[in-house]
Amino acid sequence: MTTQDPLKIVSNNLRILPYTYKTKQFRELELQQFAKRKNIIYGAQSIKKQLGIRGRPTYDFDIFSNNPKKDAYAIERQLEKIAPNTDLFYVKPALHYGTFKIMFKGKDLIKNSKDDVGLIDLSKKEGIIKYIKIENNLYRILQQELKAKLKALKDPTQKFRWKKDNDDAIRIKNYLNKFNKKIYK
Repeated sequence: MTTQDPLKIVSNNLRILPYTYKTKQFRELELQQFAKRKNIIYGAQSIKKQLGIRGRPTYDFDIFSNNPKKDAYAIERQLEKIAPNTDLFYVKPALHYGTFKIMFKGKDLIKNSKDDVGLIDLSKKEGIIKYIKIENNLYRILQQELKAKLKALKDPTQKFRWKKDNDDAIRIKNYLNKFNKKIYK
């Protein structure tokens, strides 16, 4: 059994407290920053916002941005201001070229370690994105979300996501069929 320095444990726990206790404040700031930059929220957060309690629980945001790298660093700086002198977040390039992730360093407060959590993925806008404005933020419309989910379900490289994508597609179809009187199969 390994022993750990209690001062280090206390220090880490004290530094992580702002994130734990200010989660709602961080969320509000993120949404404010997306609205300010006219970013479009897509994926599970967009679906959840439009479906309400019918949406799948999710935590991270997927964002379309005109300048993902610039926006990622700007949003990360704003998040750091909520809990000064804690250095809880960092930006890193994602696997897909042109996509950037804002990461939370996790309980160990070490960048690029196993407990890091992705909070926001910012990607370059591709093509025409139809959106709906809800509470000052832009969300990709459900019909486009459904189209993206069905496309991902046909892509063998996305097999790791198929369970979530299928779940989202079923939820969207049921909602659209029930409330919009449009049949989607």
